[in-house]
Amino acid sequence: MSNSSVSLSAEKHYLFNKKLTEITLLAMSIFVLPFLIYVNFFSHMQDVYSPAIVKSNFILLCIVTLVLVLIKFISYTFKRIIILGLIFYIAGTGFMLGSIELLSITLVVLNTYTILTSTLKKSITIMAYSVLVLILMPYLLHHEILTFYYEAAAYHSDYRILVIRIFEALIGLGFVSSLIYAVNQNNKSIIEQLEKEVNESNLLNKSLVREVAERKKAQMQANEYAANFISLYDNSYDGFMILSKDNIIKDVNQALLDITGYDRNEMIGKDGIFFLSRESREIIERINDGDQEKGIFNLLIDAFDKYGKRQVLLTQRVVINFEDSVSFLVVLKDVTKQTLAQDELQKRELLYRTLFEQINDSILIINGAQIIDYNSVAKSLYSDIEKNILDNVPYVNLEKGVIEFDESLDLHLTIQDAIERKVDTFEWMHKLPNGKPPVFTLVNILPLKELGVNHYMIVERDITDRKRNQNLVLNSIIQTEENERKRISSDLHDGIGPILTTIKLYTQALLDAPTEEKQNVIKDKLINIVEEAVSSISDISFNISPHILVNYGIVAAVESFIKKFNITEKLHIEFKHNNVQRIVENKEITIYRLFTELINNTLKHANATKVGFTIEEKENFIELLYSDDGKGFDPELVTSNSLGMGLGNLKSRVQAFDGQFLLRSAEGEGMEVHIKMPKD
Repeated sequence: MSNSSVSLSAEKHYLFNKKLTEITLLAMSIFVLPFLIYVNFFSHMQDVYSPAIVKSNFILLCIVTLVLVLIKFISYTFKRIIILGLIFYIAGTGFMLGSIELLSITLVVLNTYTILTSTLKKSITIMAYSVLVLILMPYLLHHEILTFYYEAAAYHSDYRILVIRIFEALIGLGFVSSLIYAVNQNNKSIIEQLEKEVNESNLLNKSLVREVAERKKAQMQANEYAANFISLYDNSYDGFMILSKDNIIKDVNQALLDITGYDRNEMIGKDGIFFLSRESREIIERINDGDQEKGIFNLLIDAFDKYGKRQVLLTQRVVINFEDSVSFLVVLKDVTKQTLAQDELQKRELLYRTLFEQINDSILIINGAQIIDYNSVAKSLYSDIEKNILDNVPYVNLEKGVIEFDESLDLHLTIQDAIERKVDTFEWMHKLPNGKPPVFTLVNILPLKELGVNHYMIVERDITDRKRNQNLVLNSIIQTEENERKRISSDLHDGIGPILTTIKLYTQALLDAPTEEKQNVIKDKLINIVEEAVSSISDISFNISPHILVNYGIVAAVESFIKKFNITEKLHIEFKHNNVQRIVENKEITIYRLFTELINNTLKHANATKVGFTIEEKENFIELLYSDDGKGFDPELVTSNSLGMGLGNLKSRVQAFDGQFLLRSAEGEGMEVHIKMPKD
């Protein structure tokens, strides 16, 4: 039995004793008081009693009266003393008077009160003494060992004795009734308390039954959860690790062993961060220094497996509190492939953004009329691009064939029209603000189906220089044709014209010759002059379009030109080649014209004596090398004179075929021209 139960039982017993003592004292006072009043004032037996008994009765009357008045203020212990005093006084009086009835009633009251309020040992002791007194008194009376103040038999018919005995009976009856009432009230209280406790016990029992059922259910769920956890722990692809409060590994699952490559006995008992990189260990240590029992969610850490291979792990740490102990469940998900892929994606994204921004082409990413993205080159072309709307962008549609510089079209509608017509490449001319020169672009429209139906990439390449070169080539062609016309006109005028005039004169002279001999002389001269005219016409025709170039190719044409030119002894031309095969006709003509124009420039400006010219056929291109030993020049200082204009025309011709033109020269060091042109 618990200490609280013993304490509660003792408290209840004390309260019962206190209540019973109060009722006993009250009952004795109520029933004894009339008896004492009768004996002292109405029985007229003072002459029978001794003075000591009379005084003691009066004192007892005063005490009982005082007890009735002050009963609420008398302590429990003092009440017990008063009760015992009254009992012993009445019992003694009965004994002294030889009243076996009063003595018996008093002893009954004493034993009853003792049994109800005292321990078993005290109760047995009082009962033994009571029995001894009841046995001893008749013996003493019979043998007249005791002498009394009156003859007991003499008062049997005295009504006063009858009244006294009635009072004695009433006192005993009243006292016993009071005790019975007190016991009954106490029993009722006990019964009510027991009923209350029974009800509470029933409620407690029901609660316990319900709690037991809930605990069983919870235990079943816990068992189910435990089984599920064990299954997850053993079969998960993610690594699990259980750490003690001081971060020592207590257990690991198979998945973590597979991830790290360690054996179980190589991990158990070690620090939970021993396989992490130095940076990751520092991060975990900082977290633990702040709040060790704090959870960790979705933390990326670097680790190394048993063989030193880098692992990227997504980490979660959960605190486990069980029976006043703290552990940690750490979940480690291997995201190495995803992380490396993400890193690679970020690198590609960085590369894409770098190319996107550094490329020389303008790039727009559009969704319908909405601009999603653009690079810095596009921003320089479109002044209002930050509005992110393709609306009224000023440009000229070069596809029309006629440039209308005041035209401003809706770029979005133009792109939509190009898409509908399935035209993915065309040219634009952008009109720039503040009087800046226009910019020509070649536009490519590329669908971005990965982003959506209406997503396109608009790539514009600046072809302004190419357009300018085309114009230069066109002007060069026009100028060349005009010069060729002038040369042909000059050749006809200076060469064929005089010959034809001479033929006319000789023909007229032939008609006017008086003799046959004179006619024969004129005929011979006329034949010679006609042959000279035919030869001159042949030379003019060769200069216009050498038939050797058309029939035999560039090598034969150059060799024929050099053979005729070396006769003049103005320059010595050294020609080298590697058996160049026939190439596209217009490129052969261009190479021939480049060669003759360079010879012409050397004759006019270089004061050279020697020229070298080499043609080599490579796998995909033709390489030309021209050099002279002339006086040379500064290329940057001749752009405005005739030499610079001629060289510029040559460069434009080469670039028109996507070729390369490299000029090297300096004062006193001659000139060297290096040309590369695609074969096809």
